[in-house]
Amino acid sequence: MLIINRRNKRTTKNLKKFKNAKFNYAKFVRHHYMEKGEAYISVTVESYEDIVSRYSEQEYGWINKDFAEYIEHNAYYIPVEESVVLEITGKKFTDKEKETIEGVIKDYFGLVLGDKMINLAINKKRTGLLAGLAMLFIATFFMIYFFVPDFFFIEIFLFGFWFSCWETAEIGWLERSDLKTEKIEAGQLASLKIKFVD
Repeated sequence: MLIINRRNKRTTKNLKKFKNAKFNYAKFVRHHYMEKGEAYISVTVESYEDIVSRYSEQEYGWINKDFAEYIEHNAYYIPVEESVVLEITGKKFTDKEKETIEGVIKDYFGLVLGDKMINLAINKKRTGLLAGLAMLFIATFFMIYFFVPDFFFIEIFLFGFWFSCWETAEIGWLERSDLKTEKIEAGQLASLKIKFVD
């Protein structure tokens, strides 16, 4: 019994400690990323293929998946109001390679931004369609209610109205807010500056 009581006290103490744990997020970001008013993501590479996929055609490069994930993972912790500088170190590249690398990175993050813009446009159309359906359902409900008050299936139109309103609020308000945030984050990376440190 004594062992169980000790364990319970320790568990309670640990849970309280974990619940009240804190981390200075702003200090971490300032220390690891910020320099001269800009956020730096530093990447050390050993070869051209660390950035540009070795499966790419020479004229139509594509970004190395691990490289892109590394940038996205680091950018997650940088506040969206900060401009990002991608600092590439570890290997000296020719001017042609630098030009291709810049193009590949800009194209990739530009395409990600384009995807977010398409998602926002689809969201806007869906919201408009659902709002239109809600108006149609409520108009039909009132027409039937006034002209055929004993119509058996009148509740179906009321249910359709509430369902459409709920979906409009969820898609047009909650989901759209998330999509706008994702678009801003994608815009941050699409606008990053690239710096080569030989």
